[in-house]
Amino acid sequence: MTSAADPHQRWLRRLIGYCWRYPRLVTLALGGSLVATIVAVFIPLIQRDIVNNAILTHRQPIWIGAMALIIAALVNFAGVFTRRYLGGRMSLDRDAAEQAMVQHLDRSAALFIHPAG
Repeated sequence: MTSAADPHQRWLRRLIGYCWRYPRLVTLALGGSLVATIVAVFIPLIQRDIVNNAILTHRQPIWIGAMALIIAALVNFAGVFTRRYLGGRMSLDRDAAEQAMVQHLDRSAALFIHPAG
């Protein structure tokens, strides 16, 4: 059984700590992900409406459903692009994470070079 102080168990907490140094980027990236997920839920419903009302029963013109589907696809793309772009910006600005990793590696190397005990 591992202890709570085990560094392998705290990786997510460290990652969240590094990410929350950029709260605006994290919030906008999560918002983009949420928008893309919500729109992705509605795309099959729009497709069902096109098939039922425009193709099978001819109650509405097909262009209405097609436009709704195109708009949903564009909004979905914008949400996914926002999440990926802002996540990439956050990962490229990794000075703090690199400094912490270099310090960790320096300490680990020191343990291997000069083992305690």
